[in-house]
Amino acid sequence: METAVTRIQLDLLVHSLRSLASHSGEVAEIGSWRGITTLALAQNTRKTVYAIDPHPIGHFEGVEEAYEAFQKRVATVSNIRYIRKYSGDAFRECSDTTFSMVFVDAMHDFVSANFDLTVWSTLITTGGLLALHDVDDHPGVNLALQRALRRKDLLPWGYCPNLIVLKKL
Repeated sequence: METAVTRIQLDLLVHSLRSLASHSGEVAEIGSWRGITTLALAQNTRKTVYAIDPHPIGHFEGVEEAYEAFQKRVATVSNIRYIRKYSGDAFRECSDTTFSMVFVDAMHDFVSANFDLTVWSTLITTGGLLALHDVDDHPGVNLALQRALRRKDLLPWGYCPNLIVLKKL
C-alpha cells in the first residue's frame, strides 16, 4: 500500500495548507514514509516542507522500499527539507523554526502520538494548524487527541473520517 491517507483526507490537508498561504511559518510532516503527502504538501505551498522520518533501515519489513519510494518521489521538488531522524531529535534540530502547519502521522501508540502533538505544537504560530492522522482507528492516537482537546490553545478547525485539524490559538 502506497499510503493510508485517503483522497478526502489529502484534500483536507491541502485545503488546510492553502488557508495558511499568507500565514508565516514553515510546514512540518512528522512521518513522511513513502512521500505521498510530503509531495502533495510541497506542491501546494511555497513554504519549506520539513519531511521528518528516520526510515530506520532493517528495523522492520518494508522500510527500505518506503525510503527508496520517498527519495524517488520527492527528488525533483526544491522546497522539501528531509530530516532523517526520529521526531524528538528532529524537534531539537528545528526548535528555532516556526511552523504554520504541522501534520503528525508517525508512530501510532499513545506515548509517541502524545509526544509529537505536544512538542511540535509549541513551534506552531498563533493561528497555525496541527493535523493529526489516524484519530479514529488507532486507540493511542485517539487518546492523545482527547488530551489535546482539553487544552485551551487548540480548537477543532476541520475533520474528515480519521483526520482532524486543530487550530492553535
